[in-house]
Amino acid sequence: MVNLRLRVAAAFAAVYIIWGSTYLAISFVIETLPPFFMASTRFLVAGLMLYAWASLRGASQPSSSHWGVRF
Repeated sequence: MVNLRLRVAAAFAAVYIIWGSTYLAISFVIETLPPFFMASTRFLVAGLMLYAWASLRGASQPSSSHWGVRF
């Protein structure tokens, strides 16, 4: 029971710190960079982090057909 409460508290703390730091960083960066450049940089970094994490966990590399855009 204590372990579960500790894990829930840690999860809430992580969300609070991650979202709080994101909003703090946005408030500082929005003064110096254009908004679309800032957003694209954030998404690029997040995508690279997810790609690295998936690769470390053993996910297969995407083929060239996965990178194409289909309408």
